[in-house]
Amino acid sequence: MLVAVAIFGVVASVLYGSFSRTLEARNLAGGRAEVYSTARIAMDWLEQDLKGSLSVNVYLTGKPRFFSTGHGGEDTVSADDPLLDLTVRTARRAAVLRDEAGEELATTMADQARVVYRVEEESDELFDAPLRPSGTGLALVRYEIRPPLEEGIEGALRTIVARGVRTIDLAFEDRGAILDRWEQTEESGSGVNGPRVVEIRLVIDDADGNPAEFVTSVLIPLGG
Repeated sequence: MLVAVAIFGVVASVLYGSFSRTLEARNLAGGRAEVYSTARIAMDWLEQDLKGSLSVNVYLTGKPRFFSTGHGGEDTVSADDPLLDLTVRTARRAAVLRDEAGEELATTMADQARVVYRVEEESDELFDAPLRPSGTGLALVRYEIRPPLEEGIEGALRTIVARGVRTIDLAFEDRGAILDRWEQTEESGSGVNGPRVVEIRLVIDDADGNPAEFVTSVLIPLGG
């Protein structure tokens, strides 16, 4: 019986080690898949807005915009420091136009909006509390401002594009030069200058705090 118990203990320990390693590998693969999915969704949102940023002729949300600080991360979590501030083409929706006194003028179908991207601290949406210790959990958030809203983001449609963001950096190609930010330049009140290519470099933390870096480039059809 002692020999049988010893043999059983050895077999059980081998099986437990194999099983635990399998679970660990599965959890690691699941964590990596989640990070890749988060990065892909964030890149898709940014690519869609960047490509549609210079194709609007009538700006119902105010002046045309193409501005970027080029960086979002722990040291730039500020309402006055957006990652991107764009006027973009979007799905058509009804918009009520008003005069300066707030009187309703007409209802029209608008196909554009002002879009603002910011990097903010992750929080519980129900209790407005941080999900992780301060400085270790950031989220990439998209604000869509529809007419007649013009200034500020109060009342804007808010979408959390990606969680677990460590940093996000944008680089802009302009006539062969690479710029780390883009200052808005207006042209005769009807359009803005935009870059030809935007490189996006996104670093996301997994559940254990390990960073993963993703890089892509977006060609802007009407830029440059």
